[in-house]
Amino acid sequence: MSLDTLDAKIFSELTRRDLFSKVIESFQTLIDANFLNIKINSVLIHGINDREILKLVELAKNNPIKIRFIELMPIGCAENFIGVPTSEIFKVIEENFGKMIPIDEKDQFQRDISKSKISSGKLDSSTRLNINFATAATESD
Repeated sequence: MSLDTLDAKIFSELTRRDLFSKVIESFQTLIDANFLNIKINSVLIHGINDREILKLVELAKNNPIKIRFIELMPIGCAENFIGVPTSEIFKVIEENFGKMIPIDEKDQFQRDISKSKISSGKLDSSTRLNINFATAATESD
């Protein structure tokens, strides 16, 4: 499922369609049906939906889903936009949910924040941002 924002107005601007409620309804139907392997792809663009990082992380925190942040490819109709790089996504998440540590020393883009304030869900990105949230509640800072 592609979802770049949890704001209906921004959704309409990005997609040029007024279908936000239908997308959220579909998402909720999947959650309610205990559908496995729900993945949301999200592209963050500076000045448009870059403030959505925490909202999308909260969505993953509160639901058994995976959010993938895909870096914007500035070609075609997107050539005039600036995407949010993975390093900025890391920074925002760490400032709000705690330090992320490498899962695999060979792959520094995978991160584990199971010791942070997150309790469920997963995040990753097209640049190998891979954040696992512990299934059980974690200790607070």
